[in-house]
Amino acid sequence: MARWTYLAVMVALVGCSPPVSDPVVHTRVRKSSNPPAVTAVARPPKPDGWIEFVEPTNAFSIDTPAVPHSDSMVNVPFPGGMPGPTIYRGSGNGLSVYLSFFDRQPAEVPAIRATMYERGGTAGLAPLRTVTARRDITWVGQPAAKFEVQSGNITTVVRVLNVGNRFYAFHLAGQDGQPDAAAREAFFGSLSLRS
Repeated sequence: MARWTYLAVMVALVGCSPPVSDPVVHTRVRKSSNPPAVTAVARPPKPDGWIEFVEPTNAFSIDTPAVPHSDSMVNVPFPGGMPGPTIYRGSGNGLSVYLSFFDRQPAEVPAIRATMYERGGTAGLAPLRTVTARRDITWVGQPAAKFEVQSGNITTVVRVLNVGNRFYAFHLAGQDGQPDAAAREAFFGSLSLRS
């Protein structure tokens, strides 16, 4: 009996109702007198011939030089049964793009993040590719990493980003040389995370 009395007192002190056969989740919303400021970021101008690509599951949108198409050859699950990455590729206007994202279990996030932020995702792991520059940056308000990867005379600019348990990798490459500053700004500056 003392245990139930103690439980009733504790329930009364924290302001919760006792459990019932059909549990109801109670939440309290704390109203702030100072809501967080929202900083609007202007999208760079979209170059002629570029399109806004909205990922079909609404994960993100980004301006690209061509319509990216799903790469169905990589729909292989990760170990442990998690779905593999969703990948889109496209080429146009003298540029190539690679867009990918995937989710992992929360316990796996720190190790994957360290590897992606150090090596540039898969960009630095492919044969005949060399990471020539790496820098920590803030991108879409989140800590991210930026890389330049060289393969012959082609330069690929890569940015990787981790938000929660989701990872993103975005690549922009010149088909013969490197993407110019305007193309880099138009591509990377237009990213909007949606879900």
